[in-house]
Amino acid sequence: MSNVEDFTFGVTLSHIRHELRTPAGHIIGYAEMMAADMARHDADEVVRDLQAIASSGERLVAMIEEHLGAANRSIEDLDLADAQFELRMQLNHVSGYTEMLTETAEEEGWDDLLEDLERIAAAVGRMLQVLEARLTPESFDADVTRQTTGAADTGTTGDKTLELRGLAQGGTLLVIDDDATNQDLLERRLARYGFDVTTADSGQLGYEMATVAAPDLIIMELLMEGWSGLDTLRRLKATPETKDLPVIILSAIDDLDQMVECVLAGADDYLISPIRPVLLLARIGASLEKVRLRQRFTRQLRIFISSPGDVIPERRILKQVIQRLDADYGNEVQLLPILWEEEPLVASETFQAQIIEPHDTDIYVAILWSRIGSPLPKTILRPDGSQYDSGTAYEFEDAMQSFRESGSPQMLMYRKTGAPSVSLDDREHVLDRLDQIDRLDAYVDHWFRGEDGSFIGAFHQFAEPEELESLVSLHLGKLIDRWLTEADRRS
Repeated sequence: MSNVEDFTFGVTLSHIRHELRTPAGHIIGYAEMMAADMARHDADEVVRDLQAIASSGERLVAMIEEHLGAANRSIEDLDLADAQFELRMQLNHVSGYTEMLTETAEEEGWDDLLEDLERIAAAVGRMLQVLEARLTPESFDADVTRQTTGAADTGTTGDKTLELRGLAQGGTLLVIDDDATNQDLLERRLARYGFDVTTADSGQLGYEMATVAAPDLIIMELLMEGWSGLDTLRRLKATPETKDLPVIILSAIDDLDQMVECVLAGADDYLISPIRPVLLLARIGASLEKVRLRQRFTRQLRIFISSPGDVIPERRILKQVIQRLDADYGNEVQLLPILWEEEPLVASETFQAQIIEPHDTDIYVAILWSRIGSPLPKTILRPDGSQYDSGTAYEFEDAMQSFRESGSPQMLMYRKTGAPSVSLDDREHVLDRLDQIDRLDAYVDHWFRGEDGSFIGAFHQFAEPEELESLVSLHLGKLIDRWLTEADRRS
């Protein structure tokens, strides 16, 4: 047998497996879903019959592989008569159980069950048509001859000669398949898993839907009329709005070259149908997890923590709160606390020059108590040439100026109540601390009170560390939710 004949024999066999596996998958899928539904109604006998149908479907799949698998290299390797006999015997079992269950469903008035039993009967009919039209020595030889002639005429090999026949946890999923039964089966099964599922009956429509409202994941058939799954995949990966969407190819075509080509074109996975529901769910979950991890490290929210050195325990509390929230928000966003004490501050540069500035962050949190902070070098001045009251003042005003200009960072201010403990043995130290408190009060009044004494800005007071922890957890959580909502809206 020539290389072209080898290739066309394999193509023909692969297409026949596809035509048989697809309805076999329908038999298994609908039977399993109905069995799960009826188990909740304590209809044990009906459940047993449905499980028998599903088991026959599994045996059909095994027989397709046994008699028509890729290990067969030529027509001489096939026993088509034996394949016909064994497949028809299993189809008779399915038909027998389906007929009995149809009578029961009619008697009980189970309309939903009747609809799905009709789908199983239709799948049996499609398999019988394939057996009659494709699985005889005469028809198989004709298919190989037609494929061989086409390959010789074009002078090409590989997938270019393939004829696309158009054969009949939470998240948003788009199912693209021109087979209405495949669509229905997948949509209903995935909806049971808690997914929000939309469908498209062509590659072009699915592509257009994805560009308008990107789903979390796309599940797509390989063989479709018009744009094939591979055509659609390539267009999705070439479009900026959809290039990062995970795509799972789900098809009864088991050709290794096709699988490799889909993966090289950007598919996250290639699953051969019929597929076990648990495996499908696992593969979907794995693909979504990769997306969420990627989002987490591309969606970072930086939180600047500002305070003088008299509230070091409170700074630790704030860091712990951020770490806990980071874990709570899982894969949605990565929270990065900006703390000066964790920076590798070198002796050759000023303190302020070595830390990320508040205007480059997303949330600014200040904790004040009894100090306004340390003075800055004379080289760091306000735009009008005046000196800042302290490093803390510089950070606050930098954040405030940025917020007024761009709306970011969001600003939270906390002030601890109660007097600090100060040793009375050092008079100068006592006077310095009193001066710090007076200066801090004046600074807060300047920024947070109007001339009439009314508050023009909001800050929060706390007395104990536990109170600060509760307040910051609540407030940061709400700001993060707002930030995520706005980020989703912009994307």
